[in-house]
Amino acid sequence: MSAGGEHLKDEGTRRQTVLAGGTAGLISRFCIAPLDVVKIRLQLQIHSLSDPVSHRTVNGPIYKGTLSTMRAIVRQEGITGLWKGNVPAELMYVCYGALQFTAYRTTTQALAQLGDYRLSPSGESFVSGAVAGGIATTATYPLDLLRTRFAAQGPERVYKSLFSSVVEISRHEGPAGFFRGCSAAVAQIVPYMGLFFTAYENLRPTMAQWDYLPFGTGMRLRVLWLVFWLKRVFSRLIL
Repeated sequence: MSAGGEHLKDEGTRRQTVLAGGTAGLISRFCIAPLDVVKIRLQLQIHSLSDPVSHRTVNGPIYKGTLSTMRAIVRQEGITGLWKGNVPAELMYVCYGALQFTAYRTTTQALAQLGDYRLSPSGESFVSGAVAGGIATTATYPLDLLRTRFAAQGPERVYKSLFSSVVEISRHEGPAGFFRGCSAAVAQIVPYMGLFFTAYENLRPTMAQWDYLPFGTGMRLRVLWLVFWLKRVFSRLIL
C-alpha cells in the first residue's frame, strides 16, 4: 500500500490490480475449501438434528457438526473429499477477485468524471463496490453453481468430471440452469459490497494513524486487521 492514505481505487496499474485480486482469491480459496465443503454438506441435510427419528429413512452419512463432518468425509471419501469442487471454485475465486477489483477501480474512475454531479466519496465507494460485486457475482455464478454441486456430492457421485457436469446441466436444464439462484446472490452481494467498500475507504485512513495493532504494525497489517473486523460485522448482519 502506498503512503499518505491513498485509496485502494487509486493504487496500481490495471494489470497489477487484476493480478493482485486474482492471486488473493486463489490462495484464500484453497485454504478455506474444506470449511466450504462442510458448510454445504450441513446446509443440504434434509433431517432435523433435534429429532432423533427424522433421519431413519435417510440414506448416507448424518452430519452433526464441523469437526465430525470433516472426520466423516475423510473416513468415507478420503482427504481429497474435503476439496471436492475446488477446481471450479478456484476458477471462480480467481475470476471473481480480478473482476471485482477491476470493476471497482474502473467504476470509481468513471464516477470521478461526473464533474458537478460527482457523488460524495462515500457515495462513490458504495456505488463502485455495489457495481463491482454485482458484475463479479453474475459473471462467475456458473462456476459457483458447479462448486456447490460438486461439494454436495458424497461417496455416490452424480457428476464424474467438470466437463461432464457442464454437459449434463446444459442438456437437462439449459443455459438458465447455470444461473439458478443468481438473482438472490446478486441481491445479497450488491448492498454487502457497497457497504464493505464504503467502510473500508472511510476507516483505512483513520487506522493508518494507529500506533499499535495486535500482531504488529505497518499499513498492510492495519488493512488486514480492518478487513478482518469488517468481515465479522457484515457476516453477523447477513445471518
